[in-house]
Amino acid sequence: MTTRHEIFSTAKVAYAALILSSFVPARAEGAQDAMAALGLAAKEEAEDISRPKVVSVTAANGASAIESVTEFHIRFDRPMEPQAMKIDWESGGFLDCDFPKYDAAKYEFSIPVHLAPGLAQQIVLNKPMMSGDLPEARQEFPRDGFQSADHHLAGMFVWQFHTQARPAATSARAPHPIHISPSPGSETPMRTFLEIQFDQPMAPPSEAFPYVVSDDLEGKPLQVSLVQYDAARQTFRILLVLAKDKKVLFSLTGFRSAAGVPASAIPLHYQVSGRQFSQEDQRKMDADLQDPRLLAALEAMKQKRMQLTSLVEHIQDLSLVQKDGLFVELQSLSSIFKWQKPGQIYADAAEPMEMCSDFRIGSDGQQWWWRAESVGGTNFVLCPQGEMRDVNIAVNDPFHLSRLAPAEAAARFKLKYDGIAPSGPVDYLQLEAWPFGTLVQWSIDPATYRPAQITLFGFNNRHQRRFFYESVNKPLPAADFAVPRVPGTVPSPPEPLDAQYTSRFIHLSDGSDGSMTVQQGKQGPHGTSDQGFSGF
Repeated sequence: MTTRHEIFSTAKVAYAALILSSFVPARAEGAQDAMAALGLAAKEEAEDISRPKVVSVTAANGASAIESVTEFHIRFDRPMEPQAMKIDWESGGFLDCDFPKYDAAKYEFSIPVHLAPGLAQQIVLNKPMMSGDLPEARQEFPRDGFQSADHHLAGMFVWQFHTQARPAATSARAPHPIHISPSPGSETPMRTFLEIQFDQPMAPPSEAFPYVVSDDLEGKPLQVSLVQYDAARQTFRILLVLAKDKKVLFSLTGFRSAAGVPASAIPLHYQVSGRQFSQEDQRKMDADLQDPRLLAALEAMKQKRMQLTSLVEHIQDLSLVQKDGLFVELQSLSSIFKWQKPGQIYADAAEPMEMCSDFRIGSDGQQWWWRAESVGGTNFVLCPQGEMRDVNIAVNDPFHLSRLAPAEAAARFKLKYDGIAPSGPVDYLQLEAWPFGTLVQWSIDPATYRPAQITLFGFNNRHQRRFFYESVNKPLPAADFAVPRVPGTVPSPPEPLDAQYTSRFIHLSDGSDGSMTVQQGKQGPHGTSDQGFSGF
C-alpha cells in the first residue's frame, strides 16, 4: 500500500504545488474560468446522495462588500465530523483565522477569519488533493476535507464574494526604511533575523504581511510565517533562511503604513556564509538553555508526567498555507490517542493519513495490531509483542521527560523560556524552540503541565495543534486497546523477517513534541519498509 511518505513531505506545504488541471479546460485563463470548471465538477458531485451537501454559507454567495474581519458559517444537510474541514482560495486569501467551531444542532461550522480587503474571494470547499479523474481522486483520498459523522466525504462546493476595500490611502507620504540590519551587502549566516525600521508607524502583520520576491528559484530565501512588529520602534523582525555559501538577491514587499500608504519593495542582497547562526544568536541560544525558569518548568512537567497512568486525548490540527503574503489554504483534521500503563496504546490517525479510510495501531499489552484500509486494499495484522524489537512511544510527553533530565531535554530541543501568555481564562506557560529555520511554540497549562496547544511557524505555512483531554488517570477498559472486530475481516500474521529485513518497529507520537508519528514497519540491511507517516 502507498504510504503517506510518498505524498506528504513537510506538513501541508506540498498542497501548494498541487493543481487541478483536469477540471480546467486547456483554453481556460484566469480564476473565473477555473471557478466555472470547478463549479461544474461540484454539480457533478451534488448528484451523489451519499455525500453531505452545503445548504447555506455566510458570507453570502455573490455579496459585494463583506467586512474583512468576519466569520464564515457553513451549514450542511446532515451531522458532520466536527474537526474535519478543507478550504482553498482560487483568488483572494486571508491574513489570519482561528480554530473552527461546530454546532451539532445546526450541522454548521463557524470560522473566525480575517480576509484580505478589497479582493474577489473565490473559494472552494473540498477541492481534490490530486489532479485527474474526480471519482478516482475521491477514492484515493477518502478523508480529504469536510465529511459526515460516518465519514462520507462531502461534495465540492464553490462560492465567491468581494471584501470591502480598505479606506482610500490618504495623501500622506509613503513609508521608507531608515535602518536595515544586517546591512545590505554584508555577510550573514544561513539563519538571519532581518530587522527593518521605518520612518513612520506601520500597519502590523495582522493587516499587511510582508513577503519575499525573488527570481532565483534555487536561491530564493525561505521566510518563516511569523513576522513581528515593534510599534514603539516602528521595526519589523523577519526570520529568513538563506542558501549556504551563496550571494542572494531578493526584495521584500507588502509593507504598508498605518495610514494605508504602501511602501516600495525593498531590494536586498547578502553574501551567505556556511554558518547556521550568528555568533550572537548562538550565545543567546546557549544562555537560554541555562535559564532557571526553563529548567524549573521542565522539572515540574517531568514530575507531572511521571504521575500519569492513563490518558485519552483528542487532537485537532489546523494547517494554513501562504502565498505572496496571504494564506490561501486552510485545513483542519483530528486524531485520537489512548495510553495506559504499563503497555497499552491506541492511535486512530485516519484523517492525517488521508489516503486511508481506516488507519489504526494499538497494543493490548500482549500483542500489537494495525489496520489500514484504502483503495489499494486492507492490511490487518496481529503481531506478538515479543517480535517487536524497536518500540518508541511518546504520548503527552512533549520533551521526552519520561526518559530525559530537564537539562538534557532543554539541550535536545533547544528550548527557550518565553514567559506567561494569556489565552482566554488561562495564562499559559510559553516555551519555544528554533529547529533550523522554523519556530515552534508550546502553550503549557500551568495547573497540569500538559500541553494545551503547539504552533509551528514554517516556511510560508503555519500549523496549530490543540489537545483535548477526555480522561486522565482513570482506568481505561481493555476494549479500548483490543484488536478491532471488523465484519468480514480477520487479522493476519506479519510478513516474515528475512536476511534483508531483520527486525520490526513501532513508532508512535501524539505530536506534542512537534512531530506526530504513526508508523510500523521492518528494517535491516536492505533499509526500512514502513507504513504510516511522520510530520507536524
